[in-house]
Amino acid sequence: MKIKFLIISFVISISILWLLLPINYLIHFTSDDTYFYLKTALNFSNGKGSSFDGINSTNGYHPLWFLILSFYYFFIGLLLNASPELLLQLTFVLITILNGLSIYLLIKVVDSLSLFKSKFTFYGFLIISLPFTFFYVLGTEKNIIVLLFILYSYFFVNDDDSKNIYWKVRAITLALIFLSRIDLGIISGAILILFELRFLNKTKIFSMLMIFTSTVLIYVFINKMIFDIYSSISSKYKFSLDLISNLQFFPTPLSNPIDFGMLSLFIIGGLLYFSYMKIYKSKLITNNIFEIFFFISFVFLLSNLFFNKQGVREWYYIFPVLSSLILLFYTIDKLNFDNVPKIV
Repeated sequence: MKIKFLIISFVISISILWLLLPINYLIHFTSDDTYFYLKTALNFSNGKGSSFDGINSTNGYHPLWFLILSFYYFFIGLLLNASPELLLQLTFVLITILNGLSIYLLIKVVDSLSLFKSKFTFYGFLIISLPFTFFYVLGTEKNIIVLLFILYSYFFVNDDDSKNIYWKVRAITLALIFLSRIDLGIISGAILILFELRFLNKTKIFSMLMIFTSTVLIYVFINKMIFDIYSSISSKYKFSLDLISNLQFFPTPLSNPIDFGMLSLFIIGGLLYFSYMKIYKSKLITNNIFEIFFFISFVFLLSNLFFNKQGVREWYYIFPVLSSLILLFYTIDKLNFDNVPKIV
């Protein structure tokens, strides 16, 4: 009850803050893609179709976040005539609510796994996670991605290995992850369904695969019918096999210090965790769900580094950093005096 009260109070306080802060301050939390989502979703909610300029059709977005924003703006439009500035503030409020739900579910997952023995380690993890994941680059699809992965882990760790009553919910969540970000969704679908082979029988795995595959095929079919392209316009533009040219966007301390810091944090967290595992041969996390999330993140970042003309954008690091921070702070929590080899 105390945790719920604290999270609700936090969400309300931050939401009020968004409504009070001047708009020229809020824009520092956004990116160019934020406004593409907001404007296209607003046009769609006003009956102007899937269009950024109200004239030319586009599908250059990830559909789940676009649809959520569209319905959100539609209901706002029924209640009031909101200015663009107020819509941005109300979008931040929606994101804060999603973040509150993500934090609550993450606490439940951490508690179910008994992940941290020390409260100081747990609070340290939450404090570091807030600026690096939950409130970094608002308005893009990343907040719904984080929520869905946490939701997947919640239904995974709380499932009964003998009954597996939540496998359908996980299958639907996996399909939603695909709709929240297509490239990450394909990677996640392949890896997590293979991972589920350890816990589900062949019938359930086949059903999970059918749910995911059907979602992919429906997405492809709708794109082809409406936009005459199988995937999104942006993915067609960004994809490139010119690896040398693509790697020019690899972040360095001089070219992009923030992205370099995020990438470094991701790598350091993973290295420390897996080094600890090798040294102490310790089984650190039940069923290794967060190890799988880290591996998914690694493949996702690597694929964008090599095959994306624009490289890895700043918000691409957010879920990878969260998965790495969980492993990093778990390792820190385990590094107690009992684990330090004695000097003979």
